Amino acid sequence: MRFLACVLVLGAVGCCLGQSNGASQTGAQDGEIARSISVPISNHKNGTHAIQLKIGTPPQEFNVLIDTVGPTWLTAYNCTPTEPCSGRKKFNGINSASYGSEQKDEMAVFFRRIYCQRSVLCKVQRKPQVLTSKAIFHSGNVTGPLSRDVHQLGGVDIGQHSFINAETLNGVPSYQEYPFDGILGLRLGPHSLLREMARTGVITKPSVGLYFSSDENVTGEALFGGANENHYQGSLSFLDAESDRFQFRITRYDYDGMDRIFPREGDESTAILAPFDPFIRAPWNEIHPLNEWLGGMFKRNGRYEFHCSSTPADVIFTIASKQFVLRAEDYIMKVNTSDGIKCYSAFVTPKGYRRGDPSWQLGLPFLRRAYTVLEASLQNPARGRVGFAHVRGDGGIAA
Repeated sequence: MRFLACVLVLGAVGCCLGQSNGASQTGAQDGEIARSISVPISNHKNGTHAIQLKIGTPPQEFNVLIDTVGPTWLTAYNCTPTEPCSGRKKFNGINSASYGSEQKDEMAVFFRRIYCQRSVLCKVQRKPQVLTSKAIFHSGNVTGPLSRDVHQLGGVDIGQHSFINAETLNGVPSYQEYPFDGILGLRLGPHSLLREMARTGVITKPSVGLYFSSDENVTGEALFGGANENHYQGSLSFLDAESDRFQFRITRYDYDGMDRIFPREGDESTAILAPFDPFIRAPWNEIHPLNEWLGGMFKRNGRYEFHCSSTPADVIFTIASKQFVLRAEDYIMKVNTSDGIKCYSAFVTPKGYRRGDPSWQLGLPFLRRAYTVLEASLQNPARGRVGFAHVRGDGGIAA
């Protein structure tokens, strides 16, 4: 097969670590000891990379995936008995002494504001209304009471934080496909987990460094409060986040002498990271020509199949002036079927787009090649940055 190199450029040249690029960086003051929390990331068959999260008093233990788009959620003990709920560990607030639900009690607020002149008014009680929340996840959503409880990461109590106690899981993959119990949400905003951890002094910097191992026998790491130089080489380059989902903008991509230059504005030039996803997702008009030029054959199941004996070309992503090489072993997935082992592309098209969705979702095939830092701002909850560096010892560096 003719060699083909595909180059995707995802963002203008960013700034290296230590340079200002619009978002705030906070660090330890002179003489202050930097505080960080190291949390192992397990690798399950290169399909899911999970961390351990403990919630409640006494703590209940869960394996959760990291997400930059939505809030934290756990499967509730009374989750609707359907396939997505089966097999997952379930949180039960009744068993936690520190559990509380977010409540909306307008009548109680009213009575607190007036002088109680009649005893009958003082005796009026109104059952608080528990707030429910919905979060988008994968191709579906989860719904449940908005709750609060003590969180633990890496054996460290990080305080009380909100999460959705998900009673309904719609369109969420089964536990057999994706063995996890919930999501740790890292999106930006006033109640950003990173921001709250830094504000309360649990960590020094409102950031997390993510290393996803490509070897099932090697543990990855989420370092809250910093970046681990043992896992990356060279400097970190940053791009400003353009939304609370740590979204950034694609500039262009090239393959076989062809180029695709994106307009500065518009949804088609946007990208996010998807640490829970074993695929790289983009619209049909991007994915179809890319897979065809790589030698993939479109199948009725919507996937692109490759001959398992073939070696398709490298795909080179360029982000913030750095080039990350995805070899065939990174983006070709071997699947056991009734007809034997099939080889499929990890470049796929989502089932459907919602208004405002980013066009590109860079999942684990990319993240295993790129050490990634997510950084919030203490001064402005709407601001943040995304940093990239080459994984240490990685052969996926363009010559």
